Amino acid sequence: MKKTNYIKLLWITFIGISLTACSGSQPRKHNPNAMFEKFDEDRDGFVDYAEYSAVNYARLIRADKDEDDRVSIQESEQTFIGKRFPNKMKQWFKSTDLDNNSFISKLEMDEKSKKDFLKKDVNKDKLLTKVEMRDYRNAQKFNYIDANKDGTISKQEYLKMKAPFSK
Repeated sequence: MKKTNYIKLLWITFIGISLTACSGSQPRKHNPNAMFEKFDEDRDGFVDYAEYSAVNYARLIRADKDEDDRVSIQESEQTFIGKRFPNKMKQWFKSTDLDNNSFISKLEMDEKSKKDFLKKDVNKDKLLTKVEMRDYRNAQKFNYIDANKDGTISKQEYLKMKAPFSK
């Protein structure tokens, strides 16, 4: 099978598995703009840094089960993403815990949000569009699956990605 066809098949399968796994017994209609809509609080078609930061801070608060204004690695592991993708959560936690004290504070979350926002803001206009957010997310997914970072997704990488959804 040609690489391009294999990659297309990969994305179709990944989206189908994701939708089925996340929806329980009832398949949900896929909304490619759902993440953008979550961030675009004022519905103006753009996400500014205040909106972006607010969503990330809300995530921090939800994860802070003991209400000590910081999130431990154990608390992060109990989030939806932490349960589904523990390695991804550990990588995120390590990159966000700037002082290496095993906790994520509001200040550290703000720094991570700022860094992520600037990476996504390709045209540097201090506003994120649907396209900027979608393209960044797709690149992240591809890079996550491309374990050996060779710019292609092999059959082994595809099967490894698919394995948790096949259980």
